[in-house]
Amino acid sequence: MFNVQNGTIESDMQPMNDGAPQRSVLSGLIFILYINSITNCKPILYADDLVLYFSSESFEYIQKNLKIEIENLCKWCATHGMIINREKTKCMLLTPPRCVNKTMQLHINNEAIEQVATFKYLGIQIDAQLNFNEHYEEVCQKMSSRTHLLRRHKSSFPTQCLSIFTSSLVLSVLDYCLSIWGDPSKTKYERLDKIMVNAAKLIVKPLPKTQSSRNFNHYYLEKVNWLSSAERFEYYTIMFLFDHMEYKTSLTDDLKQYYRRSEGGMTTRNKNNYVLPRMKTEKLKSSLVYQTISCWNSLPPTLQKTKDRRFFETSIRN
Repeated sequence: MFNVQNGTIESDMQPMNDGAPQRSVLSGLIFILYINSITNCKPILYADDLVLYFSSESFEYIQKNLKIEIENLCKWCATHGMIINREKTKCMLLTPPRCVNKTMQLHINNEAIEQVATFKYLGIQIDAQLNFNEHYEEVCQKMSSRTHLLRRHKSSFPTQCLSIFTSSLVLSVLDYCLSIWGDPSKTKYERLDKIMVNAAKLIVKPLPKTQSSRNFNHYYLEKVNWLSSAERFEYYTIMFLFDHMEYKTSLTDDLKQYYRRSEGGMTTRNKNNYVLPRMKTEKLKSSLVYQTISCWNSLPPTLQKTKDRRFFETSIRN
């Protein structure tokens, strides 16, 4: 039963056969219980975002299995009174750079699903070759525009407020999922650092004339206690591995297949290292697994043994 209230006026109580009232404390729990009944397909769920995927060297195998999964999902939706948003439903074929991107023939209720080369999922621009170039350009554009906005209103706020605004509005854009789309080329790192320096100039005094131009970026980033973009990437990749493999999370068991301890043999120095996978191309070496293990294995053994997260995080930043 529910009713509607407008000021002091209330409607009569009415029966509610499905759905949940707005702002109900049970809405989230009810939705989770409801959506978890999808058992006839294998989705990846994040709230109400759903992804179906298959991995194979055979294009025909991927298309065949996706057709089956989509059909099962449509049956579940029909049974449970749910409607798939056709406009937001897209398909993408992820391929190596030199492979020809084929066209997939997938349908929902006899309507073709649009195949796209890029798609924004949970705030990340994913492209068919996983280069993340479009996401990188979007990050640079957002950071620059927000820095410009803060510069226009600089005189309206004290330095402490500007520092808080800059960190929350500019750095948050860079840091979001940096360990996934990061590890760009040196040129891209320089562009990101330049934007960060422009943001830091809003907070600190200009560079003294006695300072050489070579230390230009270092001076401003050090004054505001910011890591450079390359350092931030290494920091987040190391913390990713520590949180999930050393500190233990719900993802630990799923990630064990990618992160295996080095046997070390008679060398005790390497016993806390992880096995670095063999990658034939620079593209594969930019993957999250390779980069996290590379950064982790470069740490001192004493730091690798640390179990205190706060101490570990502080040590990594230092």
